[in-house]
Amino acid sequence: MASIKPPLPIQEWDFRRIQNLPDQVYFCFTYEYGRNVEPILKAFEDDKKNKLNFDEHGNWHFVVSVYEWQDANPHIERVIDSIDAPPDFPNTPYLQVEHIITSNAYNPFVAPNDEDPPPPPVVSVTWNGQGWFGYRDCRNSSPYEYVYFLAIDWTAPPTKLKEAFVQWMDENKPSYTLAEKQTGKNDNAKRYTFLKNLGVYRLVQHYGTIEAAFKYVANLDENEFGKKVIRGQWLNALYQNIEDWSRARKSAELILNLWKRTSVR
Repeated sequence: MASIKPPLPIQEWDFRRIQNLPDQVYFCFTYEYGRNVEPILKAFEDDKKNKLNFDEHGNWHFVVSVYEWQDANPHIERVIDSIDAPPDFPNTPYLQVEHIITSNAYNPFVAPNDEDPPPPPVVSVTWNGQGWFGYRDCRNSSPYEYVYFLAIDWTAPPTKLKEAFVQWMDENKPSYTLAEKQTGKNDNAKRYTFLKNLGVYRLVQHYGTIEAAFKYVANLDENEFGKKVIRGQWLNALYQNIEDWSRARKSAELILNLWKRTSVR
C-alpha cells in the first residue's frame, strides 16, 4: 500500500497575508527565495559557525550578487537583492517568524548616524590616467544606482549648460525614484507575484507534478485552522487555471537558478 504524502504546510505556499504588510514584501520575497537556494543556506551555516554578518539580535544579513542581463549592457553585474533574516531562518516560513523586519531603512540592520551628512545627489567620477576614479564607490553603493559618463563643453554659457542638464535628466531619469525602489513601493506587486510563483514551485516539487499539486489545492476544503471552506477556494492564493501554474513554476525556477549560479562568495 502506497504511503500518503503529508500535506505541504499552507504557510509554505500561501503568501496572501503579506499584501497587508507592504513594508515587508521585499524582505519576505528575499527570505523565502533564499530558503530554496543551497549556496545561500551554506553561506548562512558558514556565517553562523564563524559568527559573521549577524547583528546583536541574531538577525543575519546577506547580499545576493546576481547578474542582471539588459539589452543595452548584457554583462553588467549588479547587487539587486539582499536577505535580511531573523533568527528563525531558514526553518520557519517568513509569515511565522516572531521577529518581523520592517524597511525603515534599505538595510534595516545599519543604524542611521545623525552626524553623517546626507550624500550629495551628484558625485564626480574622473579619469586618473589608469581608471575611473570614484566609479567603483558609486557603482556599488546606494543611492548612486546609475553612473554616467558625460562630455561637457565648459565654454558654453551657464544658462545653456543648465538647460542641457535639465533636458538630459528629463530624458534619462528612471521611471521610478530610488526611494520607491528601496521601500518596495514600485515593485511590491511584482514581488508578490514572484512569491505566488514560488508557492506553485514548492507545491509541484512536493507533489511531483503540476497536475497533482493543482488537484491537491483545488480539493482542499479546510483552512489553516481546520474550518471547512468551499473546495477550490484555495486556488485564489495562487492561480485558478492550471496553465498558469506551468508558467509560474518556470518563473520561480528562473529566479532560483539565477541565485544559485551567482550567490557565491
